[in-house]
Amino acid sequence: MTADVKYPSICNFEVYAGLQPEGPFRVSNQVPEITYRNLEPLYGLGCNVSMDNWFTSVP
Repeated sequence: MTADVKYPSICNFEVYAGLQPEGPFRVSNQVPEITYRNLEPLYGLGCNVSMDNWFTSVP
């Protein structure tokens, strides 16, 4: 989920629905790829992004 803290709203989110069947609409459920997809609308806007250690290797 991507949320805006200045204006309390959700910008983007993705629901995990488990393992997806093979087919043309299958997308990766890997954490880095989910993160990139959720942040894609913010690319180039100069936003600061903060996240917990679930998405990083920093404790």
